[in-house]
Order: sequence, then C-alpha cells, then structure tokens
Amino acid sequence: MKNVIYTVVFLLYVTQANADWQYTRWGMTVDEVNEASGKSLTTYRDDSEAKSNNQSLLIGGYKSDDIHFNAYFRFGKTSKLLETIILKAAPKLCGRVESRLIQTYGKPFKTDNIDKVLVSHQWFDRVNNNKVDFIAHTGRCDVSYEPLPMPGAKGGL
Repeated sequence: MKNVIYTVVFLLYVTQANADWQYTRWGMTVDEVNEASGKSLTTYRDDSEAKSNNQSLLIGGYKSDDIHFNAYFRFGKTSKLLETIILKAAPKLCGRVESRLIQTYGKPFKTDNIDKVLVSHQWFDRVNNNKVDFIAHTGRCDVSYEPLPMPGAKGGL
C-alpha cells in the first residue's frame, strides 16, 4: 500500500513535467523562469558546457516524493530560451528513480545497458509532448525533459 501511495504522489509530480513543467514553459527566457520560480533559483555557470548548444544557466532544488534533485535549467546558446530541464539525484537513489519512471511511463521506447556500468532509458511522453531520458552511471543519476519535436518543425529529413 505504501508503494502505491508513493507511486501516485510521484505520478502527480512527474506528469507535471510537460510543456508547463512545474512553473516553466518551454521557450521561456532566463528572467522569465527565475521570476516564475519566485526568484528561488540561483544563477549557474559551468565552463565545461561552453561548446554545447545549450547551457545550464539556473539551478534550484526539486523534491518529488522522497527523492531530492538538483534541477538544472538549460537554455539555448543562441536563442537564450528554455530547452531542457535536467534533474540530478544522488547515485544511491537511481534504482528508486528508475522504478518510478517505469511505473509512470511504462516500458521505455529505448534502453541501453553497457556492461552494467551505464543504464539509460528513453520515453516519448506523447500526452505531455516530452522526451524523457534517464541515465544512471557511476556517480550519476539524471532525468532530463525536453519538448518533443513537432511534425513539420525545422530539422530532420
């Protein structure tokens, strides 16, 4: 019964991670995201992301049920608009995070398991129009949310 309650609470939080994840909307500016958070986020810079197409510019805490995450808000390098949200949990919580994601989204669309060192799953949440990725690696446990590309959008074939 306790697991059912945890699952329901987790589902309530995870299903909010759609185009309106928590208090954000895809395409918001840094200032809009920070304002929407009640200015609870901290400015963040990681020089190792300098060559990436998007960069984490804000960070804040996020709690889903009994799992604490650091939430990184990544913005397009050129557009400066919100493109990705990455939730990072302590590695010891990876099993719990993975189980709840599977309970929430079902069987992953894609799974990779490399020598039991790296495990990744991917789901396409068509209800909320999100691509959801889970990566568990030595010393790391991440969940990322990105908007699904819409048919007819630029890119692709």
